[in-house]
Amino acid sequence: MKKVCIKLVLLILLLPLLTSCYSQTELNDMMIATAIGVDKSTTGYEVTLQVLNPSEVAGTSGKTTQPGISCYSESGETFFHAIRRLTHVTPRKIFLGHIRFVLFSEGVSQDGIIEPLDFLMRDHEMRSDFALLVSKDISAKKVLEVLSPIEQIPANKIINGLSASEDFYGPSLEVELEEFYQHYLSGGIEPVMNGITVLGNSESGKEMTSLEQTTPKAVLKVKYIALFKKDMFIGWLNETESLGFNYLINEIDNTVIVVMTETGAYTFEVTKAETKIELVKPPASFNVVTTLNVTLGEAPTGFVKGKEGINQLTSLVEAKVGDYMSSCVDRLQEEQTDNVGFGQVVNRKAPSVWKVVEEEWETLFPTITVDYQVDVEMTHNGQLSDDESEDEG
Repeated sequence: MKKVCIKLVLLILLLPLLTSCYSQTELNDMMIATAIGVDKSTTGYEVTLQVLNPSEVAGTSGKTTQPGISCYSESGETFFHAIRRLTHVTPRKIFLGHIRFVLFSEGVSQDGIIEPLDFLMRDHEMRSDFALLVSKDISAKKVLEVLSPIEQIPANKIINGLSASEDFYGPSLEVELEEFYQHYLSGGIEPVMNGITVLGNSESGKEMTSLEQTTPKAVLKVKYIALFKKDMFIGWLNETESLGFNYLINEIDNTVIVVMTETGAYTFEVTKAETKIELVKPPASFNVVTTLNVTLGEAPTGFVKGKEGINQLTSLVEAKVGDYMSSCVDRLQEEQTDNVGFGQVVNRKAPSVWKVVEEEWETLFPTITVDYQVDVEMTHNGQLSDDESEDEG
């Protein structure tokens, strides 16, 4: 009897330690959000959620003619306030654990986005592996409302398109929450995001009839890189400057380069790129060394004539990549913002010097000098040269 009592007491003591799903929510009671849009409102923020329509994306036979997503919007004094006020219009509890990206309008970004970022970092449901984007020349809400062909979930289309642009061309960059926040907090570097816009009529693009045509009435297009100073948007890089930016930060995996000669345009594929930023003389003299492996992808004459022709093309490719990077640095110096991280190079290589110049780096950065050294290794691709035919003749 004594043993039974002891076991009973132990069982009672252990009960509070047992785990349970006290905050569980059934799947059927949730709405899964795939993207968040943030615009300005008269009271503070207007937040738009793009949520899944499960019956349309589950691959079941019960599909209808409805789109794969729905959008809900609500305003609030703060970002968190607007999120909670969405319960006025959503039929179920919102689950934010599968967000693919958060999209800020230019207006919100210009005023600073630290308040929404603070919520995104704190919320227990959200993961940190989602992208941050800026909408160009259009509200975030209108971007999220546009439907996409092939991909039933527009948020997936945007992220897949962003990854493809980054991996196979180069002027785009997927920046996730943690990376942006790290650069926001760090000295010697400022954060960036990628942009997105809508080509065509955004109002027509949110109708299912737009997808019934071979050419949709509106298309989601990944744009180039948005510059930030701390948490405030200050401007856009163009395509050339964005390519240069990604060369400088070692984010070029694969791209193409077109160079012009007297015989026409030659197109090269970059299969490998590596860049190192060297501190020559602290704190304001740098050398950028970039090495490239390229292959000939297209030639107007079908071949390159002799070693002299190969050397000429190599020099043209080297000059063009150098121009990409210098145009980017020139633009950053105009904006007085070091988004590449030259300041971090000073901090790593000459920490004692950095302690002296850190507070005035914003005014010192526009005066730095940068030299560019680009080395290209051109690999043979098919009939690259006609040397063999010349030797045989």
